[in-house]
Amino acid sequence: MVGLLLPFGLAAILSLTLSGVDEEGEFRATFGVADLDRGELSDGFVELLRGLDFVTLRELASAERADALTDEGELDAAFVIPAGFSERAASGGGGELRVLVDPDESIPRLIAVSLARSFASEIDAVRDILGRGASVGDVLPELGVLLAYAAVLLGVAVVLFPAPAHRRSGFHVDCGAMTEPRIVVRAGGPYRVEGGVSLLRTAIVRGERGQPVAWEEGPSFEVPQTYELCRCGHSETKPFCDKTHETIGFEGRETADRGPIAARRGVWEGDGVVLYDDVSICAHHAFCTAGTSVWELLEEIDDPDVREEFETKVRNCPSGRLAYAVAPDPEPVEQVFEPSIGVEPDGSLWIRGGIPVVSEDGTPYEVRNRQTLCRCGRSHNKPFCDGTHKQVGFEDPVDVSTPAPPVEPAPS
Repeated sequence: MVGLLLPFGLAAILSLTLSGVDEEGEFRATFGVADLDRGELSDGFVELLRGLDFVTLRELASAERADALTDEGELDAAFVIPAGFSERAASGGGGELRVLVDPDESIPRLIAVSLARSFASEIDAVRDILGRGASVGDVLPELGVLLAYAAVLLGVAVVLFPAPAHRRSGFHVDCGAMTEPRIVVRAGGPYRVEGGVSLLRTAIVRGERGQPVAWEEGPSFEVPQTYELCRCGHSETKPFCDKTHETIGFEGRETADRGPIAARRGVWEGDGVVLYDDVSICAHHAFCTAGTSVWELLEEIDDPDVREEFETKVRNCPSGRLAYAVAPDPEPVEQVFEPSIGVEPDGSLWIRGGIPVVSEDGTPYEVRNRQTLCRCGRSHNKPFCDGTHKQVGFEDPVDVSTPAPPVEPAPS
């Protein structure tokens, strides 16, 4: 039935959505695909793209190449299929397609995201077909193309992730159950990150005297919807977990206070500005004491230059120990972060954007905009960082080319 209806469905949908695109009534788009998986499901998706007669398809060797060509405007959109995609998606573990689009090209952007979304929606059906012995390559092109163009008409929701260093926009499309972002602290094990949270390198920029002055953001890791980050400090695939915790007897007992920060923080008052200080969660990055300390700056806060320096130092505090409020409003002023995790070279994990952190039994910690989690395994305030990584000589230069290993389903 699908084979009979396909030509008529495509013709009708194309005439409704793409007519009048140019003077000849023809629509063309250049898409790229970086298939790092080479599995049966990814092969089926690539075949789907090859079968679109209005698309010029460029097959790329790497995600970096897809990034560069989309950023330069040579591609209207690009798809990145990560290694292990077919295995994870077919087994029910979920997978992820990354879609890079040129924000100036509205129709190609809509079609590209719709294609990926429609493909994701068919994963369950494909699993059933494979279970009956059929080949994805035999059935997916016809079924997927019809559904993809129907999705263009219906409008498909997507999840936008931040890509501040590029002119393009980015989307991730989950092929599995969508979950809200959260970090689960596994008992005696790693941090399980759920919800497709972006992971990137965040390094301290230092001044001439070695003092911390700013943060350098990026580049990013390629991560799936769910991944696990090392907590014991001994993984050979940092920042990801390689199960070394199982062989070294890591306990990782959580000792941090779960109460609200408002009950712990001290209050320092200046001229129209209040400084909040919760020393119990300090990770000792030393932005606050480099040069003139924030407490000294608070005494001269009416000077515009001093105030700017004060606010910058407080914002750069990754743990959230420091915050400030502008009177008479007692609520702290917070920078807006997209939910993301920064991996600091030789240091902690910087959790931004209010990502919930919970113990494996579901007991939550207070949700905060800025948090730092221990990854050396030696903090006395687990799961949070207390700066012990400096004392024990923890090392990890943070290589963003490190692949995220597949993860097992969450324990029930």
